[in-house]
Amino acid sequence: MKLFWKKVNRGLLLGAVLLVALVVLIVVQSVSFRRAKPVIRQEVKDYAGDLLEVMYAVGDRVEPGSELTAEQKQARRERFEAFVREYWQEVPEKEIRNGGLISTALSGTGSSGLSSLRTEFENTLSGKQYPVEKLNLQLPNSNISIRVNGPGYALVNVSFSFSTVSGDYETLRSGELQLELKRVKGSWKVISSNHSFYGGGEPTPIAETTGGAE
Repeated sequence: MKLFWKKVNRGLLLGAVLLVALVVLIVVQSVSFRRAKPVIRQEVKDYAGDLLEVMYAVGDRVEPGSELTAEQKQARRERFEAFVREYWQEVPEKEIRNGGLISTALSGTGSSGLSSLRTEFENTLSGKQYPVEKLNLQLPNSNISIRVNGPGYALVNVSFSFSTVSGDYETLRSGELQLELKRVKGSWKVISSNHSFYGGGEPTPIAETTGGAE
């Protein structure tokens, strides 16, 4: 009987130790993620701004209504691939664990992986082109929602407004961005994303959007 109770006590002690270890692990991970949030928030802001710059080819000199030459298309592809290297980490599809956050209904791209983004980018190279000289992004911290998605993973929801400037005209727009990030060698990298850009409408003279000149 004593041997039995000795085994029971050992089992209880081991269970208690494991429970304490689990609680400590959860607390440490929670504190670590809370400290990482400002870094993730800045990464997301940089990503959103650079994504818009790439997709709208901001600063590219093209004749309005013209089509891109082979050289111009290659230059834009190189710019896009530099963006990918900066922000993305390609992972197997089974590792994407967005838990339903990444909505395939958000945009026409469907899949939330990098291949979908590449396809969407390639579509911007076709047809008539209109230069965008400048892009203004409005993305306050309050529009960025970050939550943990397991050790080393984060889910992010973003809403923002922006405008594109061509000549003396400005077009007001808005957008949504959904990201899954993974911590890779000390940095947070995008492994899954989806986005949608809204609005457009008629371009407005800049003097009207800024309230006019004094």
